[in-house]
Amino acid sequence: MRMHRKDADHPTTRIPATTLVIGLGPIGLSVAAALRRSDLVDLVGAVDPSPGRAGKDLGRILGEDTWGVVVGSELEEALRRHRPQLAVLCTSSRMAEIEEDILNLVNHGCSVVSTAEELANPVIHDLAGARAIDEACKRRGVVVIAAGVNPGFVLDRLVLTLCQVTRDITHVECTRVVDANLRRPQLLTKMGAAMSPTLFAELALEAGVGHVGLRDSMDLVARGLNWTLSDYRESIVPVVARETMKTPVGLLERGQIRGATQRARGYVDGVERISYHLEIAAGSENARDEIHIQGTPPIRAHIPGGCSGDEATVSGVMAAVPFALFARPGMRLPTEMPPDPRALAGLVPRRPHTPTGATVRRPPGKTRKPAPAKKKVAKKKPAAGKRR
Repeated sequence: MRMHRKDADHPTTRIPATTLVIGLGPIGLSVAAALRRSDLVDLVGAVDPSPGRAGKDLGRILGEDTWGVVVGSELEEALRRHRPQLAVLCTSSRMAEIEEDILNLVNHGCSVVSTAEELANPVIHDLAGARAIDEACKRRGVVVIAAGVNPGFVLDRLVLTLCQVTRDITHVECTRVVDANLRRPQLLTKMGAAMSPTLFAELALEAGVGHVGLRDSMDLVARGLNWTLSDYRESIVPVVARETMKTPVGLLERGQIRGATQRARGYVDGVERISYHLEIAAGSENARDEIHIQGTPPIRAHIPGGCSGDEATVSGVMAAVPFALFARPGMRLPTEMPPDPRALAGLVPRRPHTPTGATVRRPPGKTRKPAPAKKKVAKKKPAAGKRR
């Protein structure tokens, strides 16, 4: 068992780290399967209050052999039984709905990786709550971090990475188009699919319809560029089906809502500096992620098809695991993660390199023979009587 000091003033982290997954929806189950294959964690428990989950073996729920990991219905009981070092929280998007659970986990000495969108930039939602979690993390020597694609990567972390190769930046424009037919049904429901226009208008943005996280991403980008947003504006409009179509939430007739388009704009001293266009709808055409940075030189990045939100979210969670285990304690932002968080713990193997930087590769079991020693040649002494 490998052990590594998280910090000189905090307890050691044992690898593999005992780990709990909380929330077994589609993302939670995919995360559990990935955690099971990880060499950094030992998945010891799961929590989900759903009647169809509690008491069952997690492997069986995933259609595999028995894992010996029984799903519990109470978080407190799971914490007492397993004493985890790490928890992956896949429940709500909203800060207010997960704050109590996070504080409970932290106070039990457990680091947390969460898929909650509002946790990506918690200070803009609940400054007092974010400070309380940060202080608790530092007392217990643990880390809390949000992981995901949007927010968490495409519209913030990736943007700031691209900004490193340009300067004198004046504007950042991002477009993300998602064909929700290729995603889990819950996403379409969240984007208002099959709702009436009246109901959509009542629930848009403030009451749970629409994507959560554009403001979080924009504020992270502004902070990374040393900009202070003086104004933020966001709007949402429904996308209507032009013909009858099959979707993960059923058959949609012509004229019914099949998703939504959101636009966000951020201003610095009255001038627009950041703009986002996000469309998530069933059957959206030309799905993509696109980033355009006006700077010296200008940067344009294009990902055909875009980052697959569900699978990429799971990958983002797994990338955050070593960061949560080995980073400096506290509530941390996704934009603080290095490209390879495993390097924080020295888990990246080093290979010998030639002076030119090329990797040296040798066949297994063979070693290089040492060069034969040079024979020493004795110097001839000058003959007697001869002058040199």
